Order: sequence, then C-alpha cells, then structure tokens
Amino acid sequence: MNIYIAAKYPFLKEAKEFVRREEVSTEEILHDPLYQRARDLGMQRVNEAIERGMVGNYVTADETDALMTIFSYPIARMIVAGIGSDFLRSRYALAEAKRAYSSLIKEDNDFVSSMAKEFGIKVTDGLKIYFTDYLKNAPTWSEKWKLVNMPLKNGWVELKKVELARLIQENLR
Repeated sequence: MNIYIAAKYPFLKEAKEFVRREEVSTEEILHDPLYQRARDLGMQRVNEAIERGMVGNYVTADETDALMTIFSYPIARMIVAGIGSDFLRSRYALAEAKRAYSSLIKEDNDFVSSMAKEFGIKVTDGLKIYFTDYLKNAPTWSEKWKLVNMPLKNGWVELKKVELARLIQENLR
C-alpha cells in the first residue's frame, strides 16, 4: 500500500506499519517540533468531529504531508482517550467512519472489497458477503438493511459498493 492510501485510511494495518517503520517514540510525536503539523492535524481532527460530526480529508501534496496525516490519527485518538468522555469517543469514531465512507464510495470495487476483508468481512464473487457477516455489520435501525430485504442466495448477500462501504463504516464506529 502506498503512503497516500495509508494517509486516507490511517486506521488500516498498513498505516500502522508506516508509523512503526518511522521508529518514532511517543515522546517525540508529542514534543518534537518536527511533528507539530501532525499534532495540529490531530487537534483539527478532534475539533472537526465535535463541530461538524465529520473529519475532513487532508491535503497530502507530498510524502511528508501524508506521513503527518498518518501520525495525526493516533494523536487524535490519544487526545480523545485522554479526555475520557464516552460521548466524545463515540462522536469521534463516527466522524472518522463517515469520512472513511465518503472516500470509500469513490474507490473501485476491488479496493472496497479488500478493505472489508481487513475488517474480517469475507467478500467473494464481486461484492457478496456471507449472511453472518452481514448481520454482524449491518445498521439495524432501518428497514432497508434488514436481511429479509436484501438479495440472498445460498447464504450470500449481494451488495452494491455503497452498501459494502456502509458496512465498513458501521464496523469503524
């Protein structure tokens, strides 16, 4: 995975690997002037979650921008955890999930499918998932998402890309 994809989806394992490979200590991330941009972006992520209910997509003009965006994600999570508010934790998670969804619906089917697999959702034959994965991840508040209203064949639920992206969004919350 390239660094720009990792910056767009900083919750993925590959993004965590970018952070590990940099071999930067928590102390450096929190205090070194080199990571000020990442700290600012981390604060911005939290503020946007509170104020708008959605985290923005940040400009990654070069690899340094992308790396700072990747680092901003764990910084934001540290801020949220440090505040210790269940409401903020929930609001922040939802804001990140909404941002991921808005990016995922613009990706190709194969990418969305591979993203689903990262969250343990087995995808086969295009965009079909097994009904148990569907039940674990589907929003439960809407008639549209009830299993009885979905195309089901031999235990497999056929989805559109936006529907699979929505299941990933639910998983991120």
